[in-house]
Amino acid sequence: MKQLLFLMCCVALVSCGEKPKGTLQGREYQGVFLGKQYQIEVIGDSTNFQNEIDVILNGIEKQFSLTDSTSSIFQFNYWKKVNEPLEIQDPKHFFVQFFHIMEEMKSKSNGKFDPTSVALERVMHFAASDPEFIPNLDGFKSAVGLSPQLMELKEIGSKVQLIKHHPDVEWDVTDAVTCWAMDLIGEQLKTHGFSAIKISLAGKYLVIGNGPSDFNQVPMGFTGQMQDPKINLINRGLSYKNAQDKRMMVDVTTAKWIENDFQWVSVSAPTLLESEVFAKAFMCMNLDEVANWYEAHSDSDIQSSIIYGSKEKMDRATTEEFDKLIVVQKQ
Repeated sequence: MKQLLFLMCCVALVSCGEKPKGTLQGREYQGVFLGKQYQIEVIGDSTNFQNEIDVILNGIEKQFSLTDSTSSIFQFNYWKKVNEPLEIQDPKHFFVQFFHIMEEMKSKSNGKFDPTSVALERVMHFAASDPEFIPNLDGFKSAVGLSPQLMELKEIGSKVQLIKHHPDVEWDVTDAVTCWAMDLIGEQLKTHGFSAIKISLAGKYLVIGNGPSDFNQVPMGFTGQMQDPKINLINRGLSYKNAQDKRMMVDVTTAKWIENDFQWVSVSAPTLLESEVFAKAFMCMNLDEVANWYEAHSDSDIQSSIIYGSKEKMDRATTEEFDKLIVVQKQ
């Protein structure tokens, strides 16, 4: 049975390594997607596949851009007609696919990850600084993010319709959808037979295949410095949430701010999306809830490391398999 191991934090996790000199055949791609910087390194072929990358990014951006008034998510967020269908254009079914993935992720995370949570978090922050921002805050909290029926998707032949059951329901899934886009790009690039692919997205990583030297080693991001602990990823993603992120989080199952003593949650999973989802979901739990989740999902390949406590005394709870990913500095 998979369990969390409770350990003292240890500075000996720091790793280092030098890449050997030489040139490998490959290519690097860089860009910005939905406000997030991404970088893709491939080894094994120098052919330019930027067009294939752009097809995926442009298609998803048309569905999930928060600033493009023609995007599906923009139209939905500003749609105030309750129980009246909004028809969206989704020719590649990106919205439909992602909607069903979000349903699955919400269920797998015991409701701790919810795509409506960002709207609830945003409103609660504004309301705290301006009590008149939303007169009926309690009513909004009881509606948004707590009911599975607040947003409904219907497929009628080739038509896709979105239905609101509360006028203030909004989706802001930028973090999750950008990770999903990188997963799709990784799967697309795999078809070209690269020996290794590394994708970085604003401090999160997905590594496919096994590259040379320390290609598969990525920093866990504690300090943003070169001395950060590193883990070795092969066909896995890595995402994290820290105490600063937590200050903006609301537990959608209770509509309350997160009040645990977690300082850092790192999650590695077979996909970058799962890594992102469970980093946030675990940050919204306490240690008992995380341990219970693992007990109920003993066959899961979601690996995590949680640093908790105060500055005076911090401890670490981790899965055994996550510890095996850590690159220990050679003495």
